[in-house]
Amino acid sequence: QWIDRARIRILKYEGSVEETGVRLNVVKDEKIIGPIIRQIEQATSIVGSMLRDFTQLDKPSGKFITVAEYPSFAWREAIINAVAHREYSIYGTDIQVKLFENRFEITSPGNFPSLIREYNIKENHFSRNPKIARVLADFGYVQEMGEGVYRMYQEMQLAELPEPIFKGLQVSVCVQLFNNTERRRLKSKVDLIGKIKHSEFPNLSEDEQNVLLYALENQNRVTTRECVVVIGKTGDTALKI
Repeated sequence: QWIDRARIRILKYEGSVEETGVRLNVVKDEKIIGPIIRQIEQATSIVGSMLRDFTQLDKPSGKFITVAEYPSFAWREAIINAVAHREYSIYGTDIQVKLFENRFEITSPGNFPSLIREYNIKENHFSRNPKIARVLADFGYVQEMGEGVYRMYQEMQLAELPEPIFKGLQVSVCVQLFNNTERRRLKSKVDLIGKIKHSEFPNLSEDEQNVLLYALENQNRVTTRECVVVIGKTGDTALKI
């Protein structure tokens, strides 16, 4: 109510690079305001609806299973930490959650608190806003022992994904989670091909196959703009495919 831009902004981008101007590639932009607890609830709900599931072969069972793009705990903890530890005296910006093709990224105003740095964040804990931390603990969002970041590393490792990356910028902290999309798509491709019964599929070009598989993976829907990203060709070529 009293702190300007004490909000969360969620941006989803097409591709893996943030473009500007005429090449602006933002496909979704949500701004969340209100009490902190409500911001966390709404942000996790919106981000959860934007993330994807992948189908991959489970080697022990020999069956195909559905795997989340990122471990739920890891990206939720990143959002909660941003709210808990942002520097609220910085009025000119907000918490920004960015979803790219290859990563989840969240930036929070204010540099690392106290003696916390990139190299010791997994083992050390410090609350910049202890009253906010206490409220979040009372609501069950955090435990004040500070093991959340350590568990983020564990969850990413169990999912066979790269470790979280924490960056201290000039006036903010950025957390990145990478999803290893290309490897997971290779794993899911076998399952998707198994769903296609038409005998002509092997005779299609590689671009045609990739677009068809993309459509099958996305409820049989695909736009020309998405085709451009999938096959890396011009709009006219994508439309033809």
